[in-house]
Amino acid sequence: MNKTCPFCSCIVLIFLFLATSCSPIFAQVKINEFVVEPNPEWVEFYNASDSADYLKTYWLDDDREFNNDDGSSSKKSLSNLNITNSKYPFLEINSFLNNSGDWVVLFDNQGQIVDSYQYTSGPGSNVALGRSPDESGSFYILQETTQGRANAQPVPSPSPSPSPSASPSPAASPSPSPSPSPSPTPIPSKSPSPIPTRLDLEGESATSSSDETTRLDLEGLEGLGEATESGEVLGEKKKNPLTLSFILIGLGITLLATTGIVFYNQRHERKI
Repeated sequence: MNKTCPFCSCIVLIFLFLATSCSPIFAQVKINEFVVEPNPEWVEFYNASDSADYLKTYWLDDDREFNNDDGSSSKKSLSNLNITNSKYPFLEINSFLNNSGDWVVLFDNQGQIVDSYQYTSGPGSNVALGRSPDESGSFYILQETTQGRANAQPVPSPSPSPSPSASPSPAASPSPSPSPSPSPTPIPSKSPSPIPTRLDLEGESATSSSDETTRLDLEGLEGLGEATESGEVLGEKKKNPLTLSFILIGLGITLLATTGIVFYNQRHERKI
């Protein structure tokens, strides 16, 4: 007689229980789209399971406390869920969600939160809030309502209007630069007029009438020449510069001779 292992029997029973009664818990279901005004309001779900019948045991609420209906309305059973399209089932309700903002919360049959979303202001009449893309995307205002089918594209965000550029302030006109003061005209200095000097060289005679002459009369020597203020010797024509030198040497010798004769005569007279 074969005996069954009690431990193996327990494992098989636990597996069968989980497979039959707890399979809906692992189904992928998300709040996918909803409209909050006007009536009837409706909430659509995204269901990844082949069947949506299990969802009729779930609950919809406007707060996150399953056993305490602190919201404006008591929780609603999904027993009347429209499962015509099992992938996008939806529930129609009246006066359940607040237009100014509320919670949309999905509970399973055990009172556990499966999915939730909070909106802070209503999008408007017959305007839907939904995920983009379906199931995994974030919530946006959609371009149209798509009850019971795949969601429409989000409304594009308005492009920011360019800020008006400030008109350039008129450039300040440059202040006139001060005109330069005229520089004083220099007074031309009078250059001294050259004192003309007349030279009588190579047979040229000096004929200045204004020159004063001094006549030297040395012990009977006359007519040797006239001396002018300018140092010129008038009289004989000077053939070259050596003539003047010879005349001066001769005058010097004559002067020495005259001085010697005078000195000799005075000494001779003293002896007599």
